[in-house]
Amino acid sequence: MQGMWRSLVARYPFAADGALAVGMLVISLMLGPGTPTPPWKPFDLWGALFVAVQCLSMTFRRRAPTTVMLFGLAVWLVFVSLGYWQLIIAYPMLLALYTAAALGPRSGRGGRRRSAWWSAAASGSTGVSSPPARRCPPWSRRGS
Repeated sequence: MQGMWRSLVARYPFAADGALAVGMLVISLMLGPGTPTPPWKPFDLWGALFVAVQCLSMTFRRRAPTTVMLFGLAVWLVFVSLGYWQLIIAYPMLLALYTAAALGPRSGRGGRRRSAWWSAAASGSTGVSSPPARRCPPWSRRGS
């Protein structure tokens, strides 16, 4: 049975990534209404649009891993800067970071190492862009 799935994914990688993207979209949209209390903005239609764009971009992750990662990072940064709860689209972003590091270009100067550095830089910027402690709820602050 496992061999059958592997051969289907190998034969139709775009369809497999599309199914993965739709699955992530459904899970992320289910997480949205459960947004914690303020300071986060309530999940609305604009939030759902950002989630859809972020998740559906995962369809192209094998064709252009670094581009998808950078695009996803831009969407994630706008989403967080608008005040939405960052966990809603964290999983597609993590998948994009992993894919860029694992499947990045092999040719050229640096190859995969360069893709891994791009992924590290993107993950560092996502950590820096998280809301400051004063905007976080009291239960999430360390040392409080």
